[in-house]
This record gives sequence, C-alpha cells and structure tokens, in this order.
Amino acid sequence: MFLQKLNRNKLLKFSALAFILLTIFSTETTFSQIVRKSKIEFYSKDSLILTADHYFSDKEYPYILFFHSENSSRGEFESIAYRFTKMHYNCLAVDLRTGDKFGYVKNESVPRDSGSFIDRRLKNGEQDILAAIEFAQTLTDKNLILFGSSSSASLSLKVATELTNIDAVMALSPGEYFKPDFSIQNMAPEFKIPIFIAGNKIEEPYLKDIFFELKDEYKSLVNPSENSVGRGAELLSEENPANNEYWMAVLIFIKTLNEN
Repeated sequence: MFLQKLNRNKLLKFSALAFILLTIFSTETTFSQIVRKSKIEFYSKDSLILTADHYFSDKEYPYILFFHSENSSRGEFESIAYRFTKMHYNCLAVDLRTGDKFGYVKNESVPRDSGSFIDRRLKNGEQDILAAIEFAQTLTDKNLILFGSSSSASLSLKVATELTNIDAVMALSPGEYFKPDFSIQNMAPEFKIPIFIAGNKIEEPYLKDIFFELKDEYKSLVNPSENSVGRGAELLSEENPANNEYWMAVLIFIKTLNEN
C-alpha cells in the first residue's frame, strides 16, 4: 500500500484508528518500555565535533537518524523521536553544523564550525550526515532509516543514493536547495528504496513534480489536507491541525517497511 494511492477521503477513513493509535502513543507508560536518552558526541568527516541525542530502547531495534532543518537543532525531534521508539526503533537526532536552536535546545555543533564559509555550511552538512551514519553503524549492524527535515531531507536523499546500508528515507519538505551542486529531481529515477515524502498543501504540486520520475513501487507521497500548516518536521507537531493525518501516513509507511 502506497500513500500516493490513498487520497484524503480514504485517509480520513483511518481517522478513528489514527486517533486510537495516537492516544496510545501519548498515554503509554514506560513500564513496558524504558527509553534512555543521553547526549553524545562524535566526529564529522572533517573532525568537527557533532552533538546528538541518543534515544535507546533495545539493542535489537533498528535505528532512525534525524536531521533538522536549516535554522534548527536536534531539539526539533524530541517528541517525534519518543514516538518512534514506541514503534520499536532506536533514534539518533543530530546537531548539524548549520542551525540555531529549537525551543530551548541550542545547536551545539554550529559554534564549533569556524572554518566553513557561511554560504557553504548548508552543503557541508552532508559530511555530518555521513559521519552520523558511520557512527550509528557502531551501535547496530542493521540498516538505517534517514529522516530529514527541509534542506536536510534533500541531503538525506542524496546520501541514500550513494550508500547500500540505508533501508528507507523519510523526507519532509525536501526541495532543490543545492543546485547546481545536485538536483533531487535528477536523482529521483535512481532510488531503489522506499521514500516517504510529505509537505504542506502549498508544497504538494512542487513535490509531485520533483518526484514524478520516482518509481511508484518506491514512492509514498502524502496528500496533505487543506488545513495543514508548517513545513518539515513541523508537519508532525501538535501545532499542525492536520498532524494526525501525517502521523497516520507515517504509521502506514512504517507498517509497509516491516512487512517487507
């Protein structure tokens, strides 16, 4: 089942189930599952020290790696990461070298990067993503899922075309941030793994155009509702009136992955 084949009316049929599942996520106690959150550090490809939040639940669970939007920090994923641990994933939310803060969580990697030109710092985040993947593979021998927000979604997609240890990419509000260095639209035919794509209503036609040549067997494209607000990881936040629909789409995608 692919989300691009589910129109909004069909998704709404799942609304009762989505409500139940999301209620479970929000009320589930830790008696059946202990999640240990810790702050860790590791080196990027150019030896810049990166900070990340590690959400560990079980050594048998695979990992999802979270990469924030261009003006944010690892704090962007705190509530999101906890929900994914309840889906039986460990999580690593990384401070890339570009950003500022999210809520009260400051990006700790940015102040350490004094060598990058500001106009190249966004693109230089690619080496941080590669380093995070290498670090995560010291924690697990399972393949990984990449979850990117905005510009980091585009970088995650690029990286996924070059590696063999990525099982899927979840890309929220990706775009052509890096032309002429590379184009996501040109890469679309190369993807051979499941790709989850989501944006708001304004972004919808743009995303359909970018991923037009991505094969249907790999493409899960969310059809957003009219009242969707925000972009990137904000689509999953409580501030977005349509967040339940996005979370339902996430659940369907994860279920599809686990069935394969």
